[in-house]
Amino acid sequence: MTKKERVKSAMDHKDTDFVPYQIDFLSAAEKKLTDHFGKIDLGEVIGNHIAMIEPSYYSIFRSESLDANKFRDAFGAIWELKPNEDIGTVIENPLKEPTLKNYEFPDPDKIMELDEIPAFISKNKDKFIIGAIGFSLYERAWILRGIEPILSDFLMYPSFVEELFDKIIEFNLAITKKMCPFPVDAFHFGDDWGQQHGLIIDPDLWRRFFKKRLKKMYDAVHTAGLPVSIHSCGDITEIIPDLIEIGVNMITPLQAEALDFNFLKKEYGKDLTFWGGVSTQRILPFGTPEDVRAEIRKLIKVLAEGGGYILAPSHELQGDIPLENMLAFIDEAQHQHILL
Repeated sequence: MTKKERVKSAMDHKDTDFVPYQIDFLSAAEKKLTDHFGKIDLGEVIGNHIAMIEPSYYSIFRSESLDANKFRDAFGAIWELKPNEDIGTVIENPLKEPTLKNYEFPDPDKIMELDEIPAFISKNKDKFIIGAIGFSLYERAWILRGIEPILSDFLMYPSFVEELFDKIIEFNLAITKKMCPFPVDAFHFGDDWGQQHGLIIDPDLWRRFFKKRLKKMYDAVHTAGLPVSIHSCGDITEIIPDLIEIGVNMITPLQAEALDFNFLKKEYGKDLTFWGGVSTQRILPFGTPEDVRAEIRKLIKVLAEGGGYILAPSHELQGDIPLENMLAFIDEAQHQHILL
């Protein structure tokens, strides 16, 4: 099987010759790996199965450099990037008050970088290719407004939240409309609704403000004939039935400390593909290589039967993970059909 075929089969809930895997990393972890392997394509050395492209990422995220450590994104938020950080921290939100008066969203036609897509697809034609939008709804809203203000706005200024969310969805739909005609295999939406124990907001509020709007995005992807993948850290168990109802096909990154994998597989394994699960909070940074291998074998046993699982960490590998644990992860993923 090719890597693309292996992921497609897993998403169709069919057994594969071995479990497809994806091991991504942030820059500090990447340095450890390149110091070990040399300056080569780590994704190829590892044997990763997925190639994700977000063509508007840099034009949105780092639209204007302000100084060596600060930049303004296309939505007007100002970020500070500290040493060894890959994303940074929002230090100024453009929406100071709960109103969109005098605020203009960026034009998606002016920030889409479509020219790079054909070459990316050609380079990764053996992989499962995913188009993506990060910060797709809640994250975009709090970046614009601030975390505490947007959480208060749900209760104090609900009509403003409705208007803001509708504008964000309108922007995202313009992106998906341009991306989905390319020969990608799925479309991915990044967001975060969970914390270590439960949702960030009340599930009824999530259903009121999020559900129908997310469905619009997911419907657009399904209309293009593609499955929907979503990212949310934390415990989102309460809304998984809602996500299935509105068309989610795959969930990542499966935060091990927040979710019951046995329960998820039993209750939702026929409807969802699970992507992730190897703990970057506990096992990878603080365990031994033997612990890492044991965790991977346990996850495969629990989640991979009958397909529906992509082996991966519960976040990109970070700099606090010892090199020997990263290498154990890679080796176990590459040789699972022999070692298991």
